[in-house]
Order: sequence, then structure tokens, then C-alpha cells
Amino acid sequence: VLETKNSTLYQGEIWNPQDNFVKAYDEGSNPVYWSDDRIKTNDASVNTNSPGTYYKIYTLKGQNKEVSSSFTVTVKEDQTKVE
Repeated sequence: VLETKNSTLYQGEIWNPQDNFVKAYDEGSNPVYWSDDRIKTNDASVNTNSPGTYYKIYTLKGQNKEVSSSFTVTVKEDQTKVE
């Protein structure tokens, strides 16, 4: 099992890939933590300086199969203005 979640940021905020990871379990129903090298982020990166929607996939590599979970990171334009 691999579960991820969508997130929304504003332009210029810092994106942390771990923020979209919810939980994971291996074939033996043991929890798999974010720091485990079986979780692959597929070179996930988000340019938070550019508004848009980024589609990402994380993969958990098990002994017998791989499980993937997709999510989106939406970067909204910063509309605050100083006058």
C-alpha cells in the first residue's frame, strides 16, 4: 500500500516532497517510512516560482511488485501586493 495526497502552495513557498507522502505498508503489512530507500520519488520536483499544476508519482518497490500513487501539487500565483 502506498498513499499520497494532493497539495496547494503559493508562488515562492518551499515544496517538501515528504509533504505529499501519507503512508505506506510492505507485503507483510509492516509500515514503510519516508526515509526507506524502497520509496522512489521518480525525480519529483516542483518549480514553486512558476504557477501551475504539477503531476507527480511516488513508487514503493516491494519484493514481488511495485505500487505507485499519483498526486498533484498546485502552485497558485501570489496575489499579495505592497503599495
